[in-house]
Amino acid sequence: MKKNVWLIILILIPYLLFPIGEDQYQKKYMNEVVPYYESGYFGTFSGTGGIRINYAFFEAPEEQGALVILPGIPESYIKYAELVYDLRNTGFSIYIMDHRGVGFSGRMLEDPEKIYVKRYTDYVDDLGIFMDTVVNAKEHEKLFMIGHSSGGQTGALYLSEHQDLFSGAVFSSPLFKVNTGNIPGWVARPLLAILVTFGGGKKYAFGQGEKYVKTFEGNPLTHSRERWSMWEKYILPQHPEIQSAGYTLRWAQVNLKGAAKARRAAKKITLPVLLLEAEEDEFTLPKGRDIFCRRAQNCTRRLFPGSRHELFIEKDEIRDEVIAEIIGFIER
Repeated sequence: MKKNVWLIILILIPYLLFPIGEDQYQKKYMNEVVPYYESGYFGTFSGTGGIRINYAFFEAPEEQGALVILPGIPESYIKYAELVYDLRNTGFSIYIMDHRGVGFSGRMLEDPEKIYVKRYTDYVDDLGIFMDTVVNAKEHEKLFMIGHSSGGQTGALYLSEHQDLFSGAVFSSPLFKVNTGNIPGWVARPLLAILVTFGGGKKYAFGQGEKYVKTFEGNPLTHSRERWSMWEKYILPQHPEIQSAGYTLRWAQVNLKGAAKARRAAKKITLPVLLLEAEEDEFTLPKGRDIFCRRAQNCTRRLFPGSRHELFIEKDEIRDEVIAEIIGFIER
């Protein structure tokens, strides 16, 4: 398998101008990634219920197709600037949106740091509006989806009803079964239902609500200190409006429901799917990915040894293979 990955990398050398690498990372990021990111178009549309949804668009010259990227939650599209830069030479235009309640998009609660959603279908409906009014405002020869974490949930549910629009989909660390820690899912679901029913839906879930303070040591997201620092120490302080302090009980409840729905929806998905798995993922459980890929009719899995949840900000030796897999999948 490893030999095949490096063969893909060698074949795709003309495209692989992406890696700025962790050596002198901050300087390269500011000099190369930021100017490209800032050259994009940034707009908004009205999501379901009138919530403002922010998005970014990067047009490829002589476009061969388009990529629709769905970040995880509580991420923002600005965190994907390096990924967008990586994919700039594929010939594909790139569309990426911030989900409701996070990033630059509008909030539903008075406290902007609380992650909340009333129904999981709101995320899917927002994506539908994004596709209808923004992405498909222009005709594309091909369309691919890239969904990370909870963005994979949303993407799978949308694909199950609209896969005729796409040529393929890539799911990175998809949240198809949530790791509920010491509380098994069969206990967490009714417990959350009780708490939400009795008025706790807008309260922080267990362990959430602390002010946004993190250290690199022991983080569950990445092994790359350089990429972690760029996000935590530079981007977030520059954009305090996109910070979140944690998710609410209602969000936790609908996220569990969304994961179950995504697993069931897999049986409707017949187009090619590439599932990228992080070996040290603390947020998702392998069983969900097992079920999804068993039910989906054309699913390929790729496990990255030693990787954590956020494959797109991992250390170079992992991340380079991740990007090569995505580009190879699109080319194939």
